[in-house]
Amino acid sequence: MINELDVIDWSSMTHAYGPADEVPGWLKAAASAAPFVRAQLALAGRGDWFFGVGKDEELQRVGRAFLVRLG
Repeated sequence: MINELDVIDWSSMTHAYGPADEVPGWLKAAASAAPFVRAQLALAGRGDWFFGVGKDEELQRVGRAFLVRLG
């Protein structure tokens, strides 16, 4: 599942503060088995950048699909 992130053209999408190039790293951190890594991601508030209102709908669709499969 993590490898699938590398085939998506993240640079064609944007989040609240610009290009979505760093989103694969955020999603990989969310999938991390290390609680410390997941906590850092949560404390950084990346969810707002990623899922906030008015953001790139394609980015939200791709990101949500990945996160659902994590759960």
